[in-house]
Amino acid sequence: MRKITQLLLAVIISTAFISCSKDDVDDKDQEPLKRETISGKWNVDGTSKYKSFEFNESGSFIIVERLSLQMTRSIEENEKVYFGTYEISDNRTILLPGFGEMRVSSVKGNMIIFSLYFTTNPNDEIILKATKQKEMESTNRTKLLCRTWRTVTYNGESVAGTEDEFNVVFSNAGTYLLDDDEGLSIARWQWTNSKEEYIEYSWGGFEPPVWENKVKVVNLTASSLTLLEEFDDDDEDDLWVLRAVTNQQSTTAISVVKPTVSKIKGGLLGR
Repeated sequence: MRKITQLLLAVIISTAFISCSKDDVDDKDQEPLKRETISGKWNVDGTSKYKSFEFNESGSFIIVERLSLQMTRSIEENEKVYFGTYEISDNRTILLPGFGEMRVSSVKGNMIIFSLYFTTNPNDEIILKATKQKEMESTNRTKLLCRTWRTVTYNGESVAGTEDEFNVVFSNAGTYLLDDDEGLSIARWQWTNSKEEYIEYSWGGFEPPVWENKVKVVNLTASSLTLLEEFDDDDEDDLWVLRAVTNQQSTTAISVVKPTVSKIKGGLLGR
């Protein structure tokens, strides 16, 4: 009996040693997280107060939290939006200033599994699984547009230091975010046709989106964007010039933990 006990103990120790060794190998073989790996909109599976996590290669993140799990027709009335810049600190950790951090245990294809830890209570942990949302066709102009931008001029005048200097984000999941002095506003966008000369937007927060107006993309490069919005009434047309926010410029948080603005915006850039 004693020999059998010793034999079983030896097997358990040997198995544990092999498992630990395998974990070490797996940890070393884990592909480092990269911005292009996590870029996209990830919709959380199942019932959770967190609806989606979105990252772009400019270094920005958008997190949407449900204020209530009860469905309402107006998305905007039931959501809180977090926006800022993220950093990848090691193979598996995404730092989200002002919110917390995400520790990714697995990212394969269109599925990601991760744990959330919060700045306000680092001992809390939420484990979530999310599926990547289908993206629009990856054309050259879509790739150029989908990034973080900052306004430079409005109708030919510099906006530096004024309320018209703010950040906007387009994503290839159709998300459009405006971060100005009134807070965060989140909307939808899409190309109007295959020529990709115009984009249209929806501020309503309804499902399906109600496309309100179209905006001409006058100029679009990797570093500069010019938008012209023409109005049917007597209002002056809006001509905006924006510059791309580079990876180096987005290493600190732009803005975080602001409630979604509830009022309907007047135009693409809220003017």
